[in-house]
Amino acid sequence: NHRWRYGQSGDVLLGATEDRVHILDVLASRAPFKFDVDKQSLDASRKYKIARRFLSPQAKLGPQDGGGDVCLATQGSLDRLSWLVDLVQLWNGPVSLAVFVANSAQFQAVKVYLSLIRSCSEAIKANMRVDLVYPADENLTRKTVWSDELGSDFSCGTHAVLLKVLQNVGKTKVVKGSAKQMLYPQNHLRNVARDGCAQKYFFLTDIDIMPKPGLWEELSDFFGRTLPCTKCVFVVPTYEMSETAAVPRTKRELLHLVRRKEARPFHQKSFIHNQYATNHGMWEGLKQRGDGLRAAYSVKRYEFFYEPFYVAAKVVPRYDERFVGYGFTRNTQVYETHLAGFEFWVLDEAFAVHRGMRNKLSMGVWKDRQNDLNRKRFVVFQRDMKRKYRLTTKKAAA
Repeated sequence: NHRWRYGQSGDVLLGATEDRVHILDVLASRAPFKFDVDKQSLDASRKYKIARRFLSPQAKLGPQDGGGDVCLATQGSLDRLSWLVDLVQLWNGPVSLAVFVANSAQFQAVKVYLSLIRSCSEAIKANMRVDLVYPADENLTRKTVWSDELGSDFSCGTHAVLLKVLQNVGKTKVVKGSAKQMLYPQNHLRNVARDGCAQKYFFLTDIDIMPKPGLWEELSDFFGRTLPCTKCVFVVPTYEMSETAAVPRTKRELLHLVRRKEARPFHQKSFIHNQYATNHGMWEGLKQRGDGLRAAYSVKRYEFFYEPFYVAAKVVPRYDERFVGYGFTRNTQVYETHLAGFEFWVLDEAFAVHRGMRNKLSMGVWKDRQNDLNRKRFVVFQRDMKRKYRLTTKKAAA
């Protein structure tokens, strides 16, 4: 198991700069990034470009090379990348990360931060692939001018401080406008992240979702002894708890926190439909067997707005990229997966934890506006699903 190494002498970035080369430029050059403008692909809308294999894992991660059958796929932006440090301590297998960068300042900042945490973590260096998504009309190769006031004493133990510094670097006039006005292409990123997995199965999460320690090993064992099911997806029950609390090591520890009201089903207070069909009450009452994961029961009552985090093969529908920004992004993919005839099976001993408690759904006027826009897109999407799967009106509305 790889461990995060704090403050080892080889990892500390010393303070002096020479010939007006800023320490952050030095740091940005430490990792083997690959970015060829002429080799970027466009998405279907031609609004975004994709830089694949921006950063490749050092290890070979095919199933035949010890990478197992399961890859964790996740996505985020600059301000969320600090969660990677926790993530790789919990997930010991392959990771495919898709990062959205709005402009050249964020591009340089992402390079700096990834360089630092990669130099501090053997797990990130060995296991993590990174792809980028960015606006098609942005020139990411414009040089960022770092301020000498930023300091230079960044080390493994201060990676979170560095990230805050880098976010401040990004607060130029153009970046401020982009950060508030540019819609975050969640579904583009999810598709890019799952495409980056070489394994047969992928576990697609958001970057602040932390898997149970050892889940990769348990899932690899599960798929190694389970008969293939081409129309099954495997739900990982997800809870929420304090940002600073340690992720429970076992289901027993998690249930102890639930009884103490220090953990609860994800979105239970903010939007109960989000995870309700998983039936956390049934999951919590299952007899603990201790002989490996099993698919304990199937979701009997699917309802729209259901958004479980699940493990699936790549035959499941992709995320519809018409939905950009917030609202109707994950649930439309789950909706199509349901219409396509997939069964949702809940794993008995698996779980994940969201960092932070959600107490209300609305996250601001600007997100509410995005949600309204995507609701209008959903009308067209639902009509398309009805044609695609030859559904009756009643079935399409289920």
